[in-house]
Amino acid sequence: MQSEKHLQRDISHIQKLINIGDVAMLVSRSADGVLKSRPMETVEVSAEGELFFFTTLSSELIGELTENSFVNLSFIKEDNHFISVSGITQVIKSKAMLIKLWESRYETWVQDGLDNPDIALLKVSLVRAEHWKHNTMLNSIRQLFTPGVSAVNNVHESIEPDESR
Repeated sequence: MQSEKHLQRDISHIQKLINIGDVAMLVSRSADGVLKSRPMETVEVSAEGELFFFTTLSSELIGELTENSFVNLSFIKEDNHFISVSGITQVIKSKAMLIKLWESRYETWVQDGLDNPDIALLKVSLVRAEHWKHNTMLNSIRQLFTPGVSAVNNVHESIEPDESR
């Protein structure tokens, strides 16, 4: 088992990379087995590494998650950071939590906002996360024409809370 200290460090690293307002492509599996993606705006990243998104209970997504609660979230960040989070979902209907995390700009995603009786939060608990940082195309071109400049400046990290190191 990964030590609690290492796990917390890794979760902190993910928290620094994923911010409130970041949009992820959430991938779920439909009833017929086809993978489906949709954009979801991150509304919270907890100290435990859980990510929260507003949704509606009647959405096709919630129906899919009833059959299979595993999802993948893909983030593309500035400076060539790429993040993939695999996790297990849970629907949260707590009015207190909805109010705590709500901002008027989320009405883009949820019509009628907090007055919508269909509103809920989708919590994604981290099972595995991966982070890549790659050179830009311009840096890659420079490396081709600059003697002594290494082309291997890419980073790949993997976080698996339930795995040993």
